[in-house]
Amino acid sequence: MLTSILYYNCRNIKYPLMGNFVFLPNSLGNSIKKVFTIIGSRHGSNYVNRSKHIDLSVESTYLKLTLPAVMDEILEEQLVYHKHYQELKERYRNLLNHTLNLEDLYLSVPLFLIRSYREFEKPALQTDENLKRAAILAWSLKLAEASMIVDDDVIDKSKVRYLRPTWYKKPDVGVEGAICDSSFLLSGGLFLLLNHFRKHLQFSNILKEYYVNYSTCMLALCIDSKKYKVQELKLDFAKAYPITVINVICAMYLSNIVDPVIHATAKEFLKDLAKYVQIEDDVKCVFNTHSEKDCTDVAQGKSSWLAIQAYERGSREQRFVLENHYGKSDNESQIRIYQLYKDLRLDDHFEKFREDFYESMIEKIQTFPQQLPKQLFFDLLDYGLLSRIQS
Repeated sequence: MLTSILYYNCRNIKYPLMGNFVFLPNSLGNSIKKVFTIIGSRHGSNYVNRSKHIDLSVESTYLKLTLPAVMDEILEEQLVYHKHYQELKERYRNLLNHTLNLEDLYLSVPLFLIRSYREFEKPALQTDENLKRAAILAWSLKLAEASMIVDDDVIDKSKVRYLRPTWYKKPDVGVEGAICDSSFLLSGGLFLLLNHFRKHLQFSNILKEYYVNYSTCMLALCIDSKKYKVQELKLDFAKAYPITVINVICAMYLSNIVDPVIHATAKEFLKDLAKYVQIEDDVKCVFNTHSEKDCTDVAQGKSSWLAIQAYERGSREQRFVLENHYGKSDNESQIRIYQLYKDLRLDDHFEKFREDFYESMIEKIQTFPQQLPKQLFFDLLDYGLLSRIQS
């Protein structure tokens, strides 16, 4: 979803615009470079989180403990008719390592499924075996997320994810190979669901969430790939739902919590959090110095919060700049857009939005029914506003 501009014609000088590394072409003058440096130099807002450290060490332990068996199971199931192709086994093990064997920073979905299960399940049922099953369910969701990420990187022509080359950019993969590999990841998650949860009372609900999660996000990616005039841009937040909604909802089903009112209350909160995470992603891409992904929103004319805000807040002259330069990949057009964002102080507007959002979500948690563990949602909120919910 995010991509770095100006990768081509680059030289080895770092500028803090929208990632840990943004290389500027030789053709850019010193005055333009100063614009990028100023934009990237802002500090975060002054809002205070309820919790600065959220301990997910237990969840991480169970994830890492179950990963080797999960990978072996997926390979065994999907290569059942191709066991004699050793190169396929090596290829797909590399794929699984690339998309699953990650730092905890990129595992917020599976980590919070296990955390949610620990909060919802009765203490007597939180056995070692049940926690391992929760981890397996967490990996199934991560596989679906990984499938969407592989597709998204192809659609966006992204070059970097997790501070390393995207899967399709690997020399032995390419676009065609990545399409096949995306299917492998999605079906791998389904095999885990079938093998481990088909006898669970809520299997049909979990399976439906799996499909709704995937199909809704992929539709959002298709919409996001369309070219619109800047005055027609609208945000579709569904592509962010897989990183906040499904993990908690499936943990509730795993704990046999089916009350529709409880589910609706939780889902409304989680969807709001997803909206924030997506907006933050748009802003972080431009104004932060620590983005683990590429940023192509400006070059590709994406429906970003920044572009919409700029059009709503801009003067007639500034709207003219947006209409004529947003969605163009040449250096001059992109620099004009980033300068416009700076002139409109959209980073300050975001900080105000973030603080208001945080307070409203705190108030919402306080009204939750007793069946929803408030601390879980406080932790999710803090995790999101600390930029720890990532994909």
